[in-house]
Amino acid sequence: MKRLMVFSWILMMCLLPLSAFGEDWGLAEDLTGTWTISSEGEPGCLIQYVLPQFVAADPADEAISRFFANLAETGPTEELLVMAEGADALRLSYQLTHMDDRYLGLVLLADDGFGGGGMLPIVFARDGIYAGERIGLSQLLGLESDEGNMQLNRMVTGLIWEIVQKDQQNLDRSYLEGLSLETVEASLNPEWDFLLDDGGNLVFLIAPGEIAAEVDGWLEFPFSPEELINGMK
Repeated sequence: MKRLMVFSWILMMCLLPLSAFGEDWGLAEDLTGTWTISSEGEPGCLIQYVLPQFVAADPADEAISRFFANLAETGPTEELLVMAEGADALRLSYQLTHMDDRYLGLVLLADDGFGGGGMLPIVFARDGIYAGERIGLSQLLGLESDEGNMQLNRMVTGLIWEIVQKDQQNLDRSYLEGLSLETVEASLNPEWDFLLDDGGNLVFLIAPGEIAAEVDGWLEFPFSPEELINGMK
């Protein structure tokens, strides 16, 4: 699945107002600026960005701030460039989805002003050996071996496939014809395509049109960390 994630009102339920965190964790003044993306002399996309900074209460907070400072200085990553494809202008902002002593979850939100854009979910560790680093699902669950990554991805897509099959029987969604486990596996990368919500649940996301009609919007499949860890035993 392309990393492009068109932002939908469905995902607003996963996002929290900045006021929920600002005083508790010390959000500092945002980084703002612009990037201009051009290709082979053709007019490009102007990206106006607003990126978070945090009061450096400890080395992890400082490292997370530095992650975004480096992004502002070096320009958009490949994941962000995908969201700029075909747009003349884009506004990039952020919203927090989770914060506790161990993890920070947020999404970078892109809006072209015409209903297009995208989103990029990011999770940082605030404690442990990965403190201050962006982490994936296997690191969050402590299953970061190569073998563990493959097994974990297969387990997650298998659990989602079970839910899809039950939904198909109940006619809960307008699923596409001919779905299979392989279709689900091709529709997301569990290692990165998830939000960490306010309750600490991992919400896996499948984009509109991948396995169901686009009118159904984003499909969300939440699991607790305990469910996934127990599933690997």
